[in-house]
Amino acid sequence: MILLGLACAASGPDVEEFRALHAAVVPIYDGVEADGLDAGRLHAALSGSFTGEALTEQYVAHLQTARQMGASGTAVATDALEYIEITREDTPEPRFAVTWQVSGTIRHQQHTHQRTNRYQATYSLIETPDGWRIGAVQMDDLARLPEVAAPAGGPRRTALELLGAG
Repeated sequence: MILLGLACAASGPDVEEFRALHAAVVPIYDGVEADGLDAGRLHAALSGSFTGEALTEQYVAHLQTARQMGASGTAVATDALEYIEITREDTPEPRFAVTWQVSGTIRHQQHTHQRTNRYQATYSLIETPDGWRIGAVQMDDLARLPEVAAPAGGPRRTALELLGAG
């Protein structure tokens, strides 16, 4: 009985499969300009990683953000995605605790700058006829990392990078 319980907890997608599902939607705002993000393209991109209520929640949130970006003339280019930690939790359903950061170039209000955000969330996965999808998201933390001035001619770095964690 105990072995069966452990086998059930370990079944399903592994960390690499989760990473592929998650990473596919990170650059969702790349290329959003004044026209905003095409709703059909957004739904298609998200449905490859999300299902059910999580898909609806992500779609609404991303569409609202993209429309705001378009209206304000904000453009984003994802420069880097780094996973700090991905842990498969010991639960019967596949669940992952994830810490990651995204760095990008933001153009708005007639200037351009770099930004790095760090996120922590817990994702529950559901098996669908199309494969594993994210069925629930619990966002635990979001922080904009401070930029540290670069030496002359060098790249800007976040405080996390300077501490050796980035």
